[in-house]
Amino acid sequence: RRVESLVLLMEELHVRDRFEELKPGVETYNILLHAWARSNERQAGERANLILREMGARGVAANLVSYNCALNAWANSGDVIACSNIESLILEMILIGKPELAPNDVSYNTWMKAILRGDEGSKVRRIKELLKTMKIHNFEPSDYILNAVQNPTGGSKGST
Repeated sequence: RRVESLVLLMEELHVRDRFEELKPGVETYNILLHAWARSNERQAGERANLILREMGARGVAANLVSYNCALNAWANSGDVIACSNIESLILEMILIGKPELAPNDVSYNTWMKAILRGDEGSKVRRIKELLKTMKIHNFEPSDYILNAVQNPTGGSKGST
């Protein structure tokens, strides 16, 4: 929250007092997104989505790090709608159509982490959706994902 206050102050000084050097850029927003991802707060995913939208509204283009931090904010939030929102963000990344924004290992591993932490009843369906998305986009599953597919009830350990 302190990071967010600082970013808002930077934006205010930039706009109000025309301090061009204080205009928050993608790196600044990524620090903020990373802070929300590490917070493990239930509202972290929602905040991350709002920050992504604010970036666009302020003319700051989100990059792959921005999206991966937002995905991780959802995965770490424990929110029951985390997986659905991660699926939406992954789809958004794909539909933007820029190779530099295409989901990578971190993106897909984070999606798997959220699946493993989510509702037991939907794990198999969600894992199939993840694998289908990866196959459609010619992306090879990481060892983390392959291990999770073999043991979907084995917990959520692994690297993202």
